[in-house]
Amino acid sequence: MVIKRFMESLPWYRAWIYTINGLLIFFQLVFIVLAYTTLNQVRFNLFPLDIMDISVIATYAGIGVQFFTSACGIIGVICSNRDLIRIYWVFMIPLIAFDFISAIIWAFKFNFIHRDFTSYINNVVDDELRQNRNLTGFCSVFRDVHDDLLCCPKTSIRNACRGVWEHCRTSDKQDCIVPLLQWLHNEIDPLAGILEDMMELLTEIIYRGDPSLYKKHWMSCDSDDEESMINSSSQGSSGHSSRQHDKGSEKSLLQIKTLTKEPRIIMNPQARDIKRPKIIKDTSSSSTSE
Repeated sequence: MVIKRFMESLPWYRAWIYTINGLLIFFQLVFIVLAYTTLNQVRFNLFPLDIMDISVIATYAGIGVQFFTSACGIIGVICSNRDLIRIYWVFMIPLIAFDFISAIIWAFKFNFIHRDFTSYINNVVDDELRQNRNLTGFCSVFRDVHDDLLCCPKTSIRNACRGVWEHCRTSDKQDCIVPLLQWLHNEIDPLAGILEDMMELLTEIIYRGDPSLYKKHWMSCDSDDEESMINSSSQGSSGHSSRQHDKGSEKSLLQIKTLTKEPRIIMNPQARDIKRPKIIKDTSSSSTSE
């Protein structure tokens, strides 16, 4: 039944819901994979960002709810399920507001990182060097930063981590603060772009599309047209079956008429040659009476 519906020409609003929510699910999966691989890099320990941060957890939770909502929308339209369609609309409207609030929170968070990153990384370095908890891993991180970002770490790091720091010998040596922030933006900007595309798709669900679909309240069900289509198809199938029944009855009547027109079959063909006996009147009795 589902395959037959897909083979038929889709109504415009069905194709629209399939496309929008299919793209949302694709962007959500890509965002989850990229965010997980990005935040698990060792270099992110130098930033006030953690995979267990409350803003990161809230973002993951919001994407999970969006994934569930998009799946409900697609399945509800395929199966013409009124409850799933209502769940889709009930969750989709608050998710748009949640995305805007989340974008504002992340904007303030990155503003804080830019403003206080110098003091933050100095505190991290001083605490690490004072505690000597994992000096080998700490030195490997800054050695990688030195080789990859072509910058010169601060003097306390170079003294604690023995080795050759080639980029610190040049006259135009650069501190690692600005290169680290640039690297952070190169890693985060694709995620921000995906979130922006998802927000555009969410606003597409409400503010664009077929205007005739939104003349009613957004809580109302959009599957009424589908139900009428199903009823009409069922009526068409019942009419088709009744027509077939009429044709069958007409055929049986024709067969009966042809049978009545055919000559009767005589079981004994010799019965046609049997002659009826002649009745002979008794004249003797009549003559005596005279």
